[in-house]
Parts: sequence; structure tokens; C-alpha cells
Amino acid sequence: MHPPFSIIFFTVITGMGYGALTWLGLLPLTATTVSGQTLIISLCICLITVTSGLLSSILHLANKKNAWLALSQIKTSWLSREGLVALILFPVAISYGAASSYLANAGTVTALGLLLAANAIAVIFCTSMIYASLKTVPQWHTKLTPSSYLLLGFSSGALFLNAVLVSTRDETLPVALFLGCGVAAITVKALHWRALGKPGPVTVKSALGISHASMLLLDTGHGSKNFIEKEFCYDVGPRTQRQARVIVIVLLVGALLLGSLAVMRDSWIVACSACVTSLLGIFLERWLFFVEAKHVVRKYYE
Repeated sequence: MHPPFSIIFFTVITGMGYGALTWLGLLPLTATTVSGQTLIISLCICLITVTSGLLSSILHLANKKNAWLALSQIKTSWLSREGLVALILFPVAISYGAASSYLANAGTVTALGLLLAANAIAVIFCTSMIYASLKTVPQWHTKLTPSSYLLLGFSSGALFLNAVLVSTRDETLPVALFLGCGVAAITVKALHWRALGKPGPVTVKSALGISHASMLLLDTGHGSKNFIEKEFCYDVGPRTQRQARVIVIVLLVGALLLGSLAVMRDSWIVACSACVTSLLGIFLERWLFFVEAKHVVRKYYE
């Protein structure tokens, strides 16, 4: 499929922002102690990051004034659920920041932090289910899709938050945290790519409900390329895909190594480099996620 840059930017940037908010919410349960000022700064940076991603998601709409309609189908649409949960997150994050700064009640702070983390995880999950729920795209319709989105969000979010904390000269996140998330994300992504190499479950014969005869498409009914062919029959060569996958792995592993070095050296430059390297890897991974998707409507043109 042919992915618009705004969708790639949206899924990558919001994933990183919500991942960072998840770890911010879980800080009371870890050995990481940050000042109230650092927490407020981190929350503001994360919310600005998430907002920029959400705004970019409407750039590909033909009529941007109708973006609010995305919230009108809560019962049936993962997109509507994502929008609703994303809106709820803002007052939760503000409440958590205020409680951490002005309240001495550790129980209240911990409860709000857990609520923030759960809310952020829910947004990433809803985003991933927009694609995983599509039976017409077998490469997306798998449990590996939400797993990959969540783990890549946690990994990039941890590196992002770590860069913020190092820059404020406060404590850093435990190395084991983003290393564990990063290794898990790479493993799940590798399993997803392996699954893509297997024969697809949909054929022209199965789509027509015919199993006893050979099928041959003689005419597609179009004399020139139409919208479906341009958007859903977009392809890159297998060699390009293999090279891109290798680059993704190299960038994600490099980001983890740089993140570990940043903690040991307490260097904000290295920490920021780790965050940028991770983002580059996930940008390329998300491009592959769309390019490698094969909508079943392609069977009509093959």
C-alpha cells in the first residue's frame, strides 16, 4: 500500500510520546526519582509531541473540517476509540503533574500515574487495532501488529524520556528498561516479517468460493491505472525490502547501545542521538509496515 507521510509521522511520533508518558506514569513504581519540576517539563514535552502527531494525522484528509467525525462511531470504530482515549489522556496527565508537584500523598500520585500509564497504553493499542482489525489486509490482521506497536512505542518512549531526563541533569531510567523493551520489539518485528514470507490465505479462487477449478483473470475492466491500483497496488522490490529490514534492525540495535552509553556517560548528546536513531529506525519500519501490506483487492489486478 502507498502510505502518506502524515500517517507514518503520526503513528511513529505519537507512539513515542505515549510510550514516554507510560514510563512517566510508572516512575513512582521504579527506583527512578525525579524532581517535580523535571516531571512537569517531561509531561509538557511529551504532550506537545503527542499533539503534533495527532494534528499531523488530519493532513491526509480531503476535507479536514470533518476530522471531528472520527469521534462519532465509538461502538464500532477503533479510530473513534483512539480519539476518545487520546482526549481523556490530557486531563489525566495534567492531574498527575499537579498531584506530583503539590500533593504529599504518595498513594494519590501513584494511582494517577498508573491511570496515566494505562491511558497511554490504551491509545497505542487502539491505534494498532485500526490496522489489526482489517481482515482485508492479512499482513495486518494478526496479534503481532498490536504487539509490535506497543513494544516499539515503549522502547522509543523510554529512549525519548531518558534523553529528557539526562538533559535536565536528573536521574536516568534503568538501562534494563529500554534494553528489555528494545530487544522484545526487535524480536516481535522479526517474527512479523517471518510471517509475511508465508503464502497468503486469500487467493482468487477462495475469494470467489471456488475450489474445484483453476481461475484465470482475463480482463480487469480498466484501460488505465485507477485510484485502487495507485494506492493498494504500490510495490517495492524484494531486494529493497530486505535491505530496509536490515537497516531497521541496525538502527534499533544502535539506538539501544547509544542509550546504554548515555546512561553510563550521563551525556545528553548521546542520549539525544539514541532517541533520533530509534526514530529513524521506526520511521523506516513503519514505511515497510504499509508497503508490505497486500490488500485483497489486489487479487483483481494480478
